[in-house]
Amino acid sequence: MSDMNRTLELTLPATAEAPSMARNAFWRSLPGEQRPSVRSADAELLVSELVTNSVLHVGPPTGGELISFVLGVDAKRVRVEVSDAGQGIMAPISKGGPHDAESGWGLRLVDQLADDWGVDRSPKGGTTVWFEMRL
Repeated sequence: MSDMNRTLELTLPATAEAPSMARNAFWRSLPGEQRPSVRSADAELLVSELVTNSVLHVGPPTGGELISFVLGVDAKRVRVEVSDAGQGIMAPISKGGPHDAESGWGLRLVDQLADDWGVDRSPKGGTTVWFEMRL
């Protein structure tokens, strides 16, 4: 993220409040001219999806689970990285799948809306899911 003009790093609790905290930080970090765009609203949705996935998949709650939220913004794009101590995605994301499923849509949305995205696993344990979008 070194080529981004603005970078924000937060440590969020792995609780139901984390997605809202990340969305608020996202909007506060965007330059004013980028706030009303459809792309920035799509990016907000993806922020919410990734942080929600971390809250759900970080593991059984013991009271100390944390999520790392890193946001990079410049005049034309945004990059978001969400990391946790969980094991990450167990199966590849398919573009098809049942359309009546109540969950499991988060990474499909990332795949469809982001310009680029990926999953990185740490050899020490933990997973980072990231995306980039032009704004």
